[in-house]
Amino acid sequence: MAFYDLLFYLISAFIMYLGYKNIEKKASAFDLPENIAALTIQQAENLLVNLRGLFFLIIFLAIFLILLIILSWSLFKGLNWCIASKKKFNLKFFKRFLLLNLAWIPIWILLLFFVIIGINPDSILYFIMAILAIAVYLTNILYALYTKESNLKAVKKAFKIALTKMHFFVIPYIIMLTIAYVLLKILIFNLQNMPLLTALILIFTIFIAWSRLYIVEIVDSVT
Repeated sequence: MAFYDLLFYLISAFIMYLGYKNIEKKASAFDLPENIAALTIQQAENLLVNLRGLFFLIIFLAIFLILLIILSWSLFKGLNWCIASKKKFNLKFFKRFLLLNLAWIPIWILLLFFVIIGINPDSILYFIMAILAIAVYLTNILYALYTKESNLKAVKKAFKIALTKMHFFVIPYIIMLTIAYVLLKILIFNLQNMPLLTALILIFTIFIAWSRLYIVEIVDSVT
């Protein structure tokens, strides 16, 4: 399972890198005049058209990259959750899992977007952390259920379990978050040490794979 996690991280990083380089190339080719006030009406209109084109290009690339990452996520995470749940991964499951993620992931992206533009900057980090924590908590339960049932009833069931069986997840999540926090702290302070950095990334990836197995066991025990 850790192998598929690594593949997803590498592919996602590559996709984001290509998107960034593409946007950087388009932006660097854009000639913004030093004195905008001195432009003629025709020049100002042309500038506005070019700016609008650049803006829509960035939006299009962002959506396209998100869709590519969701596709990659659905493939590799689908494989991982099927392995953890001892279920067969096939094209039928992949299509259903992809459709689930095309609906589920954008909800959280939009929620984060509205928080970023609407919340006071002094407290925005706490809101983002809270949303990410809730998203991870619900998503793990949903994926564990959906892998077994492969139908949209799993969404309603996931919310029910998340609310009514929360006490079963408190201690496991505290343990997992503590381990993840320690690993990330070590990772952050050793970014220049490539051998240790590589080892920590591998350990963190294996830890994520183990956490998935643990969550499947918990969800099985409460359903």
